[in-house]
Amino acid sequence: MVTAAVAVNIALVGALAAFVLWPGSPAGREVRAWPEFADQLQRAVAETSGAPGRFILAPDYQTAAQIEYHLRGTVVTTRGGQNAYEVWAPHWRLIGWNAVYVTPEEPAPPISPERLFRRVEVLPPMTLGVEGQAFRTFAAYRGIGYLGSPRPVEPSK
Repeated sequence: MVTAAVAVNIALVGALAAFVLWPGSPAGREVRAWPEFADQLQRAVAETSGAPGRFILAPDYQTAAQIEYHLRGTVVTTRGGQNAYEVWAPHWRLIGWNAVYVTPEEPAPPISPERLFRRVEVLPPMTLGVEGQAFRTFAAYRGIGYLGSPRPVEPSK
């Protein structure tokens, strides 16, 4: 009985993995889109001054993890800081550094890039897509002189 249950479990996990990684599946196509997106991002990072340092600021943990996987050795962090990236790349250590900031194009970024950096350049949008199918489009900014994550503004009473 236990052997049959284990066999069924292995078959289900294998079928699920095959479905996700099958090149024609939406998930499989999105997985194949990340290397090209990472190349676009790496070009933007390479064109950003490295003095005193440079990093990528991502909108969320999942996006940061995908970027970091494909661009090993590049400093990546998230905007919020309430996750493991705050331990690996604390925002206070990045003050004054330059960055490429990517954020979902719509709606507008929750925190204006002008509040995060001394100077901001708008870069062309970057699309996560493959074979003409776009999954996500990111607004991209080159930020010079990171100021740190601003504290939330208290509504006036």
